[in-house]
Amino acid sequence: MPKLLVAHQLVSLAQLSLFTLVRNAPGVFESFGFAAGERPALGAFLLFQYLIGPVDEVRAATGDKGGRGGAARNVEVEFSRPESSPLTR
Repeated sequence: MPKLLVAHQLVSLAQLSLFTLVRNAPGVFESFGFAAGERPALGAFLLFQYLIGPVDEVRAATGDKGGRGGAARNVEVEFSRPESSPLTR
């Protein structure tokens, strides 16, 4: 259990570090038409999502359950209706 906790914390630290790099990259925002000193947080977050999305998909495909959404899409839920339900009458 502690190994999984440490691994998850390391992945979170790496992702936050990468977000900081994207947030503070001067040329990235200028290439999207923002002014020289303007770096909106929402724009940085959306750009970071586009950059980290393929990494999460690869992690989910390889069986890592730490992904932010890829593994959750593989869950199938089956609902069954009881025989003595008011809906079956």
